[in-house]
Amino acid sequence: MTLDQILAEWEADCKVDKTELAEESIKLPQLHSKYLKISKVEAPFLRKLRTEYDELYKVKWQYYLGHLSREELSELGWEPINFKILRSDVDIYLNGDKDLNQIKIRIELQEQKLKTLEEIIRSVNNRNWTIRNALEWEKFKVGI
Repeated sequence: MTLDQILAEWEADCKVDKTELAEESIKLPQLHSKYLKISKVEAPFLRKLRTEYDELYKVKWQYYLGHLSREELSELGWEPINFKILRSDVDIYLNGDKDLNQIKIRIELQEQKLKTLEEIIRSVNNRNWTIRNALEWEKFKVGI
């Protein structure tokens, strides 16, 4: 599920019908369950991306230090480096590596999705207090 899809779902679900506060209160467990399920489905993707990054980082580190054989390079489809990279400079190449940066971007997007889901779940949990306050206000307005 994309971040835009999650936000679109939440945009529809976040609306509270002020005339049906009791019904809105009853919907809270379903909303909580819905976004908790999405969160539990999305969380393993982040772990998978981090593992993928770590594995590629190791191979790229070996590549930039010149530790990969010609066979390994041809298997990966990478060209050999025709110059010596100092160990102290390897981080510069790793930080600028296109393949690693693409995975970093995917990790950041996945983290953003999970943070958004956490905020939505927190909002659903707090909605109980909001509904209670709205009910108390309505009682106050009519003099109860």
